Amino acid sequence: MPESDTRLLQSVSLRDPATVWRVLADTVRDLDPGHDLARVRQVYEDVLRLFAGRYPGYRECNTPYHDLNHTTDVVLAMARLMHGAKVCGQPLSRRGITLGLVSTFLHDTGYIQEETDTEGTGAKYAHEHVRRSVAFMDKYLTAQGWSEADRATCRYIILRTELGPGKRAPEAPDPEADLLAKMLGTADLLGQMADRTYLEKLLFLFQEFREGDVGGFDSELDLLEHTLEFCGQAQARMENELGGVRRFMAAHYRATKGLEVDPYTMGIRHHVEYLRDIVQNHRDDYREYLKREGLMDKLSDLYESG
Repeated sequence: MPESDTRLLQSVSLRDPATVWRVLADTVRDLDPGHDLARVRQVYEDVLRLFAGRYPGYRECNTPYHDLNHTTDVVLAMARLMHGAKVCGQPLSRRGITLGLVSTFLHDTGYIQEETDTEGTGAKYAHEHVRRSVAFMDKYLTAQGWSEADRATCRYIILRTELGPGKRAPEAPDPEADLLAKMLGTADLLGQMADRTYLEKLLFLFQEFREGDVGGFDSELDLLEHTLEFCGQAQARMENELGGVRRFMAAHYRATKGLEVDPYTMGIRHHVEYLRDIVQNHRDDYREYLKREGLMDKLSDLYESG
């Protein structure tokens, strides 16, 4: 991969909370100059506290895949999709921008355990984390004085991330909420699949699946193999069920960086090619090819503690 592409891929995922906020705020200013982000900033700061174990009544996040970095990855992808929608002539209202971002910040809070819940980790809630996220959102936004109409929109947006085989979509409050839900579903996929450590974190996901009784995977290698199929399914879902709103990402990067292929698409292509090589040619030593950012040491610690 060319060095320039590598730099673009590294820019997709940001670890520092202050940098994440700066990039998010800059993107929103391009999207809607003068937009008041005070309420969104408060949610962000509270989410940081929640994941760090400093929010009253809750434990620190202990799910290694669905962590704070996953949430911030998805938030940045969401903001870029929103800007791309404007570029494509489909702008959002100020209320829609705010509620779309707030829903994104809160969409995986269902993995966080209450302080009295000391058994296992939040991964045990894999099958119910969306409903738990909605419950936390309702409780949190009510305490912050948000209206029932705003909470209903956030409820719909978050619930739509649960869609899959056999799932029925709840009724959309309005067309904008439906568009925002499709954007969040798309951002959730793009944000994680394009993360530069996506392949390493799949081994963390296997740990979560094992505790959460998510069947279908006998081993880490089995999950890696199935991920190739998942990536294809995710592409189809984005184009069909989620309305093809991923095109907004390309529009965002054409307008802001002059790119014809956005870094998310490049990142996912790279991961698929690299993963295919691993499962075809390095089955006996696949971990030797997954060493970014020292995450294997963290994985070893998880196995020892588990």
